[in-house]
Amino acid sequence: MKDSYKEIVRSVPNSDCAFKYIELGRGVSLPSWDKEKNLLLFVLEGKLKLSIGEGSFRFLQKGSFILLSKGEAFKGTGMQPDSRLVIFLFNRVDTVWTSTKIKKLLDASDKKAGKPHEPLLIVRPLEMFLKLIVLYTEEKDIDKSFYANKESELLSLLYAFYSAEELGRMFYPLLHTNLDFKSFVEANYLKVESASELADLAGCSLVTLNRKFKEYFQDTAYQWIIKNKMVLILKRLQTPSGSLSEIAKEFGFYSGSELNRFCQRQFGTSALKLRKQAIGKKSVRKM
Repeated sequence: MKDSYKEIVRSVPNSDCAFKYIELGRGVSLPSWDKEKNLLLFVLEGKLKLSIGEGSFRFLQKGSFILLSKGEAFKGTGMQPDSRLVIFLFNRVDTVWTSTKIKKLLDASDKKAGKPHEPLLIVRPLEMFLKLIVLYTEEKDIDKSFYANKESELLSLLYAFYSAEELGRMFYPLLHTNLDFKSFVEANYLKVESASELADLAGCSLVTLNRKFKEYFQDTAYQWIIKNKMVLILKRLQTPSGSLSEIAKEFGFYSGSELNRFCQRQFGTSALKLRKQAIGKKSVRKM
């Protein structure tokens, strides 16, 4: 396999993730890829020299893996004639790891990144998973459905078999930005009247805000704010406490009339009627 290069790419259905299986000869370099994705690089056989940024490099041995974040420039070169790699390309981890899990990982890492690009060893369950991925990629006629949810399976394996401190330190560059943005949105979206106001509060353009919403919530800022306000407003109107004016102020409306117009547009009826319907249903249940 000296001076050779082989690459097989398999996309995960209904996802922006992909797996690459690579066989790499000595002195052969990995090609450049889309820097808009994060990647986990697993060394199954051989040895890899990884140059990251300017002047930084490390050797990855058989049975180890590393995380490279979006935008990082790197060059990988085979150091043995029979290096075999699996690379997982992905954008996010919060589709599998909940905010509670992410916070646990950050707390365990003391909310500080570990030594940059520190590799972890591939444990036995993860090794079995990666060998299955290789088996699937080498089968030409295998159905794409075999890759369904494989990104979830991989991230779940990592969470199950590595300590919170290990994952927190390795994934810190991804985790803290993810949690920070979500926390900001959840803490402020009820305080604004529009997506533009939320963008101003975040100190970014509406285009940038929408890009982040698409990445983290799979929706535009406007649609996400409206949907979540609708759920909370309907729930609040089902409680008998507080006047419509008070409820309106809770949700950032200037008056009960403005709240009524919002409900008329989104629910097809006024806030007052929604409240009467909810209270009436509760009264019937008590009877």
